[in-house]
Amino acid sequence: MFHTFYTRFIKPVSQDPDMYSRELVLNWLLLGAIILTSVAELILFVHLILLRESFTITRFFSVLIILLFWIGLYSVSRRLQKHTFASVILVGLFFALACFLTFEWGIFIPAGVLMFSLVIIMAGILLGARYSLYAALATSIVLIGLEFAKAQHWFTPNVAWMQRPSIIGDAIAHSTLYGLIALISWLFNRQMEMSLRRARRSEKALKHQKDNLEIKVKERTRELELAQLEKMQQFYRFAELGHLSTALFHDLSNHLMSISVDIEGLQAEQRSDILERIQKNMRHIDDVVRSVRQHIQGKNSLEIFNVTDEVQEVSKILALVAEDARATIVVNDLLSKKPVLYKGDVTRFRQLVTNLVSNGIEAYDGTSYLQRTVDIGLATDKHNLILTVTDHGVGISPAMQEKIFEPFYSTKEKGIGIGLFIIKKVTVEDFGGSIAVVSNKEDGTVFTVTLPLAHHVKRIKA
Repeated sequence: MFHTFYTRFIKPVSQDPDMYSRELVLNWLLLGAIILTSVAELILFVHLILLRESFTITRFFSVLIILLFWIGLYSVSRRLQKHTFASVILVGLFFALACFLTFEWGIFIPAGVLMFSLVIIMAGILLGARYSLYAALATSIVLIGLEFAKAQHWFTPNVAWMQRPSIIGDAIAHSTLYGLIALISWLFNRQMEMSLRRARRSEKALKHQKDNLEIKVKERTRELELAQLEKMQQFYRFAELGHLSTALFHDLSNHLMSISVDIEGLQAEQRSDILERIQKNMRHIDDVVRSVRQHIQGKNSLEIFNVTDEVQEVSKILALVAEDARATIVVNDLLSKKPVLYKGDVTRFRQLVTNLVSNGIEAYDGTSYLQRTVDIGLATDKHNLILTVTDHGVGISPAMQEKIFEPFYSTKEKGIGIGLFIIKKVTVEDFGGSIAVVSNKEDGTVFTVTLPLAHHVKRIKA
């Protein structure tokens, strides 16, 4: 019940901590004044109606006006949110009452002294610390002014109270003022103590968070250092690989030229399918060497080629490799009736298809699967050429799928981890496409390469 009463009539609505404390004290003072005035009005009502004391009628209406004044001031503060205005009126009212007391009965009247003390405390709490100084200065001016006016015989205060003995009413009045001062100080100091405890808890939590943040920063810095070190090691290995490749391609091209001459000599004497296949392989190797040399020199070789023909050619070249692995390459060509001429680096495209199909063949190494096919699928949609290579081998675990396109990461004992990295690099950088993989132990692995047609594709209708 008290919680409901507090929430409805007392609890401040301000979000600012300082204003919250001031509003709380103000609400208690105004509500207390309303309650006390209502009690006084009820007593006067009893005397007027039940006891028929007609002399109390003036007091009854006077107290009623005061009660309406407190209610109005409370509404201004509570409903209109004019806390500062209500505080100024309240402090000013008590200041005026203190001035009246000292003017009427002299500056030594105890009630006046206590009232001025109450005004100074209320000004500091309800309006701000500096207003205590303003209230003290105003009090000093009033007291000095009144004493100066009395010395000049401009007025004479009634000091008869000093000659009469104190009564119980004086003690009650003084106790009420003391209680009011104590209540105001307690309410405000209580809020200050609560704010201080919250500040200490926040400081402790902030310190704990700061310590955790420092630990996290150190851990993150260490992770970044390790990642940078790993990248530097990769760059070094790439640089070393590039240096070795340059020398290798130079020597390899000389040997290829010699072998080509020998094969041409054999063809002149005896032509066979084996020699023709050897010559195609040699031309393909020569194209790869030339492409790599151009790539090292920063050059690109763009030409128009038939996608179906290149895929069929790669399947024929790798047919013997597949046969050794007891596997079969199957081309599911959906473009045979509507061939697609693609403009790009044909050697890079062959490299892409060759690596994918070779990976599919190697997926059967050391296995006894009955279905040992590598299926190559070709299709197009409105915007893309879609190449799929499917095997039914051991599959790739989800953890490995996240790393297979990273350089020097391999799932094979004899692999160096560069094949799929090159595949992705060629797909993305040379053709502006994308590559995706779906794999599990039951169905095998499907690589899907999507190459956009918009950049350099020319469609030819059959």
